[in-house]
Amino acid sequence: MSAAAPKPSSRRWLKIGLAASLTVNLLLIGFIAGHRFHRPSMEGRAMWVIHRVTGRLPPPADRAVRAELRQHWPAIRADVLALRQAKAEARAAVHRTPFDGKAVAAAFDAVSARIQTIQKDLHAIVVAAMEKLPPGTLGPPPR
Repeated sequence: MSAAAPKPSSRRWLKIGLAASLTVNLLLIGFIAGHRFHRPSMEGRAMWVIHRVTGRLPPPADRAVRAELRQHWPAIRADVLALRQAKAEARAAVHRTPFDGKAVAAAFDAVSARIQTIQKDLHAIVVAAMEKLPPGTLGPPPR
């Protein structure tokens, strides 16, 4: 018995199936490579945080807060870079031999101080932006 040649319609479906499989595989490879090799910018991550803060505000208040944050972005970025440096120093202190508990505690305190400074500055910026809004812009609190 010899194998029968596939019908033309089954060849067509085979080609469609192979094309679909290739498409799905290329999409998966692109998705994985994109997540593996693309690191979001600091601005992108910061805007995500800002959106979490302002996302429930009415549009005029959201725009005002975002504009104020963008205006202060160079100072915020400098603070975030200083926080990264403090974290790197804390990691180095933890792994230093011989272990120095006082140095590690001081490094952790420096990280905490940087975080508190950033948080205080961001709060002040948001409050300053909201103080400039006309009365009634914020509306009732979200539920």
